[in-house]
Amino acid sequence: MTAQPRFEAMTIGMILDQCFRLYSQNFTLVLGLVAVTYGPFWIFVTAAMFTGGNYWLIALESEEPSPAMLAIFFGAVILVVLVWQLVIQPLTTGALTTAISKRYLNEEVSIGQAYKTTWKRFGTLLWSYIVVGLFIMLGMFLCIVPGIILMICFAALTPVIMLEDQNSADSRSRAWQLLEGYRWKAFAVLLILWLITVAVGMGFNLVGLFLPQEGAFFIALGFLLDLCGNLITAPLIIIGPILLYYDARIRKEGFDLDMLANSLHEEFDAPPTNG
Repeated sequence: MTAQPRFEAMTIGMILDQCFRLYSQNFTLVLGLVAVTYGPFWIFVTAAMFTGGNYWLIALESEEPSPAMLAIFFGAVILVVLVWQLVIQPLTTGALTTAISKRYLNEEVSIGQAYKTTWKRFGTLLWSYIVVGLFIMLGMFLCIVPGIILMICFAALTPVIMLEDQNSADSRSRAWQLLEGYRWKAFAVLLILWLITVAVGMGFNLVGLFLPQEGAFFIALGFLLDLCGNLITAPLIIIGPILLYYDARIRKEGFDLDMLANSLHEEFDAPPTNG
């Protein structure tokens, strides 16, 4: 019989420890989930740079690049950014949130199941990302600090959307209220995880500095190094808010008691075994 997970209020250190445990114990699952979306996207971008990199560099470095050339180039960049922000990021974050939550509750889940669940909630996820993202962008323009505060306030947004059946407006309100009183803890956890991801990313970038800086091949290789860095570090930033979500529910709503009650209910309702 699989042991029941132990739920308890967590300190910052306990959340970080649990974050790394979930990551390491489910490394194959986590890596597969990220690779499904990050891989094709970065391979496409890398292939585009490899096949047309020299052409674009020559065109942009010319003394008078044509307006049409600039429009096409910047249009392509904007398109890539929009696909990344509005498709790749929501899908990956939603699937990872679903899978890690299942594993935290000691339940089995496959990559396909995680993405199937995410796709059902994708509309709510996307609209919530757009609304909250616009507020965060506005906050960033107002001396940055308001934007950071909003990022912390809505840190539990994805877990709420993926784990609770609510619409976008209710999910935003729920995420805001859930971390109320625990936002300094959320800030500390997310800051530490962000610093770790930056440190790892800088390690991959340092490797890239030793590569020749000219030629489409080396540009593509640099993108591949960036992909490796993202594959390794992205899950940490996603796992952190999941644990903050459960910690807030445990403290405010007695989530651990609910799980115990459900477990006992299932045990007593189960048919008796012979012998």
